[in-house]
Amino acid sequence: FAAQTRALPDLDAAVGYTEYYLAAGVSIEKEIFAPPAPDEFAGQLTIGTRWKDTENIKNLLAAFKDPAAQEFLRSTVTLLHAMSMQVQAEGVAAAYGAAPFTSAEDFVDAGLDAAIVSTPNRFHAEVGVALLERGVHVLVEKPIAATVADAQRMIDAARANSRVLMVGQVERFNPAVETVKRAVADDDIISIQVTRVGPFPPRMGKVGVVIDLAVHDIDIIRHLTGSEITEVQPQLARTRAEREDTALLQFRLDNGVIAHITTNWVTPYKTRTLQVATKTKFIVADLITRQVTEYFGQQPDGSYSTRMLNSWPAEPLKKELEAFAHAIRSGEPPAVTGEDGLRNLEVALRCLGEV
Repeated sequence: FAAQTRALPDLDAAVGYTEYYLAAGVSIEKEIFAPPAPDEFAGQLTIGTRWKDTENIKNLLAAFKDPAAQEFLRSTVTLLHAMSMQVQAEGVAAAYGAAPFTSAEDFVDAGLDAAIVSTPNRFHAEVGVALLERGVHVLVEKPIAATVADAQRMIDAARANSRVLMVGQVERFNPAVETVKRAVADDDIISIQVTRVGPFPPRMGKVGVVIDLAVHDIDIIRHLTGSEITEVQPQLARTRAEREDTALLQFRLDNGVIAHITTNWVTPYKTRTLQVATKTKFIVADLITRQVTEYFGQQPDGSYSTRMLNSWPAEPLKKELEAFAHAIRSGEPPAVTGEDGLRNLEVALRCLGEV
């Protein structure tokens, strides 16, 4: 007995067992032999409703529900997944003259000094804490973790083992954000407006726009002001996704600055803009083109002056990695600490009503 497990709602035939394609009258050009299904589909079978009462399908279902068959499928799919990971690891390693590993334990045992954790959010703490407790410095992608408690576990593990824990808030290293930071350093900020919108991502996990996108801008607001967010007024909507795909978020910080984030997955084009109003100027930054414009010197007649601010070319991801390496070598606090990551996550979860 052999079967491929699939979840294809538009397939009007039995999925898997080739004989049942034939029994259902499916022509050869319509038969589907897809790549291995994700592990969560192991032990599941999709059939077309048109054929569910046929004798062949009834026999297939009876065999498919057998505990031995279910266990076989689960173990086989898991084994195939592991073999696929090994093949991929060996291919990448060969290309770069490196050694392949398919588990964090084997990687650490080989003499790992530092690691980037870019798993799905819900695994950040599990992997991060394990690495930190083995003496490995960690750069974890934003958000730091799925929960505040998990974020605190990572911070505690880093502190207990004297390791660097840095959070990958990459927009801090965007040259346009750095230019705005310099421009407002000696001025009083009144308000901040961030727009981060775009089309629905083709592949998305179990999070919405607040965790996926707005966390970037929560960090920018905290970074520019050096202040913490005290008041949160969120407006959320869900139109296409399982979680919120549109969010309008208003904040007040403890220094009196007000801020607003507009973010969504329903805009057909990508926009990333940052606007900052101070007592003496208004600054507009395009975080994609990295063009920064300052408007200043407003006169009673409504006239004003403008100038372009230098935004030096740099690759944010490279600068982030350099900052991580610098923190390890120097012993200085990282550019984005675990505590920064925790506060960003806490504000995002407050927006979702989950704190």
